[in-house]
Order: sequence, then C-alpha cells, then structure tokens
Amino acid sequence: MTAAASGAPLLSVNNLFKSFPIKRGVLSRQVGEVHAVSDVSFQIAAGETLSLVGESGCGKTTTGRAILRLIQPTSGKVIFDGRDVRVRRLLEEVGLRGEYTTRYPHEFSGGQRQRIGIARALAVEPRFIVCDEPVSALDVSVQAQVINLLQDLQRHRNLTYLFIAHDLSVVRHMADRVAVMYLGKVGELAPAEELYREPLMPYTQALLSAVPVPQPGLAKNRILLEGDVPSPAAPPPGCVFHPRCHHPAKDEACGRIVPPLEEKAPGRYAACIKQPPTRISWEEQQKVGGTLPPERYVPDTRRFAESESTTPSPPSHSQ
Repeated sequence: MTAAASGAPLLSVNNLFKSFPIKRGVLSRQVGEVHAVSDVSFQIAAGETLSLVGESGCGKTTTGRAILRLIQPTSGKVIFDGRDVRVRRLLEEVGLRGEYTTRYPHEFSGGQRQRIGIARALAVEPRFIVCDEPVSALDVSVQAQVINLLQDLQRHRNLTYLFIAHDLSVVRHMADRVAVMYLGKVGELAPAEELYREPLMPYTQALLSAVPVPQPGLAKNRILLEGDVPSPAAPPPGCVFHPRCHHPAKDEACGRIVPPLEEKAPGRYAACIKQPPTRISWEEQQKVGGTLPPERYVPDTRRFAESESTTPSPPSHSQ
C-alpha cells in the first residue's frame, strides 16, 4: 500500500545528524568537526510542499543532500515510500519547445536552464523532488513563472516537494508548511500562513521582519539581531540562538538548556523554553540560573502582514 493510500507520510526524516571533520596539518589529522545538521526531524505528506528556510550556512542544503543520499548522514533515518519518458515531451511539459533538444547549454537563458533542470528531475518519474534554491538566481518575473510551473506540475503529477530557500517572500507563495533552521537545528515548524501571521520562535520573527516591503514609505517593525552567526564547529551551549535572541525573558537558563522542538499549538512547533507552553518547567529553569519566567512574546508584525497582503501573486500562466 502506498503512503497516500495508507495516510502515512511520504517522507519521514528522523533525528538526522551530519557532521564534517576539520582536518589540519601535514597528516590531515582531525582536530574538530562542523555540526552542519543536528537532530533534525520532520515529515512530508504526499502532495505537500514543505519549505526549509534559513540563513546561508544553517544546514538546509546539507539536509536536502542527506535526504537524497548525495552525502551520507552521520546518523538518523530517512524513510521514503518507495518509465522513462521521452525527453521532447518533458521539455514541452515544462514550457520549452521539443526542438530545443539539439541546443547547447550556453544557448539557454537562466530561466530556461531552470526549466531544463526540472525536466531532468521529472525524467525518472519521481514522486518526491528536492528543490534547492530553484529561483534564487532569477529575476522577479521569471521567479513567478518557475514557481507557477512547479505548482502546476505538483497538481498534475501529484508531486511532493522539499523546497529549500532563503527568500521568505518566495516561500509564502509555494509552501504548505515551513521549517525554519538555525545553526543546524529546526527552530520552528508550522503551517505557512500561521507562521507568517504569528511567528513564535524569535529567530523566525527576525527573519520575517527583514523581508523587504514592496510599498515605498510603509513603516516596518524591523528586528535587528546582534552579533554574527556562531561557528557550527563550536555551537553555543543550550539554545544555539540565545546569544542573539531578543525575547524579553531571555536569561541564564537559555544558555544551559537545549530547548526541545515542542508543540506550542495544534500543528505548531517551536524550540524556545521562554515561549509557553513548554515542558521545561519554571522550576527546572530556576535550577540552572533562570531569573525570568516564560512569557508569550509575539512582536507586532501587523504592518509586515499588511504589506505582504498587497504583494502581487505569481501570474496564473507560466508561458
């Protein structure tokens, strides 16, 4: 029985870790390791799009490559529910002419090359596709065309996507759910519309506040993070985001306790011991130096939401 028939997820990623050794010296001895992906878990239902977002170096691409076994995970499980097509028909399906099969790569534009990449992925009749920054190098109009094409193919072929991106404005048009990564860990996992409307993880709040507003003169409540992203070779103890966190209840406990990715509301998960509800009790936090009890903190993002609602949607045709 297939995943779709049984109701089980098409893809399950369980406690995925990936580290890379740091080697130095003439003998290339290992002196440390980079924790690129650290205890990442999520599921993707058949026909769903889950977007993986975060800053450069957060581990989202490594996660995608590990899922596809392009690199071998250090540990963890990736469970996937497991006719060749004629190339000309595939090109036509992605909006290119069949006679383009005789062209050389340099004869195609950036948008056409992305379409060819999609056609190559479809050639083996997949049910699950990892889209790693599929529109990041394209201008806005071509981005909209490629996004629209991916959505059309998903409907017609019942495809499942892991959509990796750093541009949250693009993700909003594409994703059913969004997983936000920081320093190798998933900090928040939620339905896309709920995450954009009310981000719970302080890092997610800062990311959303940084999305450009398309309306000149419209004020924004920008959250500026202090300091730089720590090295994955030496991640901070406790919550990896706590050195840059702006939550008003941040205290010593944040640097001592690793926050679990826990359900804050139905279908909404966040890794923050200061954002209630949390199974890390106030008494446990006090034992490790906590001085400020958990309190609900969601900055005013209404102006951001209003500006996003005026953003034009991708065109309805991808010709």
